[in-house]
Amino acid sequence: MVQHRSVLAQITAKAHGQTGLSRDRTSLAQDTTSMMQHRSVLVQITAKAHGQTGLSRDHTSLAQDTTSMMQHRSVLAQIKAKSHGQTGLSRDHTSLAQDTTSMVQHRSVLAQITAKAHGQTGLR
Repeated sequence: MVQHRSVLAQITAKAHGQTGLSRDRTSLAQDTTSMMQHRSVLVQITAKAHGQTGLSRDHTSLAQDTTSMMQHRSVLAQIKAKSHGQTGLSRDHTSLAQDTTSMVQHRSVLAQITAKAHGQTGLR
């Protein structure tokens, strides 16, 4: 877990421009993908260590829940990066409004998945 946190911290620092590395669209996309993969591993380890879900915690269902959460986090991260101007994409009012709507929708889905993973809802 500590090793994965370390890698995650390095990738996060790179994505936030706290290093001298370039932030072109390709490398930002690669960083985001790598960050999500490491978060996925970290979430699996944390869930296993804390036993915080009411789900049957066999490998398959945990992997599916984690994959769904990571996909939504990945989309949310891309939308945040776009709205924060960390890419070369345009930020006109229409697209920013669309981004904000998308971000809220993805946050909602992510919150549902997170709540389910933590056993805080009556969802199946």
